[in-house]
Amino acid sequence: MTKLKSKIHSALSLLFPNNKAEYLLFGLFVLVYGSLGSIIALKYRIIFDDRIPWDAYFSFDNRAIIMTGGGFERHPLSIYFFDFLRNFALFVSGGEKNEIFRLVWAWLSTITISLTLVQIYKYLTNIALISNKSAWLLTVFFAFFSTNILLSFTPETYTYSLFLLTFFNYYAARKIQQKQSIPFFPLMLSGVAIGGLTITNIVKTYIPILFEKRLFLSWKKFWQATLKVALSAGVFVLLFLMRMDFNLRQILSKTDEQYEKFSNSKSVPFWDMVTSWFLGGNILFPGFIIKNYNNKKGFEYKALFMDVYKSDWPYLFVGILLILVIW
Repeated sequence: MTKLKSKIHSALSLLFPNNKAEYLLFGLFVLVYGSLGSIIALKYRIIFDDRIPWDAYFSFDNRAIIMTGGGFERHPLSIYFFDFLRNFALFVSGGEKNEIFRLVWAWLSTITISLTLVQIYKYLTNIALISNKSAWLLTVFFAFFSTNILLSFTPETYTYSLFLLTFFNYYAARKIQQKQSIPFFPLMLSGVAIGGLTITNIVKTYIPILFEKRLFLSWKKFWQATLKVALSAGVFVLLFLMRMDFNLRQILSKTDEQYEKFSNSKSVPFWDMVTSWFLGGNILFPGFIIKNYNNKKGFEYKALFMDVYKSDWPYLFVGILLILVIW
């Protein structure tokens, strides 16, 4: 019993702020993000509008994620997670999808992203072993990246995937730092949770294993690690198939449909997308395009989409930042 309590306490200390600096950091982000999210939730309907059937801003799938967890081919198990959150939000709002409903979702995202930033601070101080002052500056700098600002009020799988990936990587780094192997149960649980929210992210769960000590110098350790990954992936695949009632034809059909959708060429040139979105779109806000849409039931609305950068200054900033990171 004492051992179990010790493990629970250890897990909670990894998950939540654990000292004055971390509590202060967490409180700062909750205050800033929470204020922004509250204003958006109470005054606008961008977080959730039941009349809008698809993306209303930046191609986030707000309504689909909240109501169904997203498409099963990309988010196979997220329906269970978001069903729970939706029921909680409806309970708080008295069963209405009103401004209180939106406020609950905004604050869930605020707390999640704030905890993510605490995990980054923990990693910088405990794994990278840099000074508290430098860790603070880097964490605050990262906190005001465009992606974090958007996710701080957006109910999306990306919001929770970012937190889970950051938390698991910190946990795995602690194990490797202590010259220990990553246990099977946390690996399996993380694979199911992270891959269940976004299927492509499950691969990232297994990357830390490659850094375990003497993994490629001992056949025993290598095969143990291989077996852990295989069993973990097997559990995930089994749950995925159970979710789909083992209907392989439907899975393959929807997967092929999504592949075709994302393979089609866009109106924006390929290299413009790479330089504006991949290299810097998550750091600085790119340009915006506003388009008029109709939900085919008489409701008209404006949708906001990302465009490429409109000037040379963002490219220069991101280029300097990339050089500093490499240096």
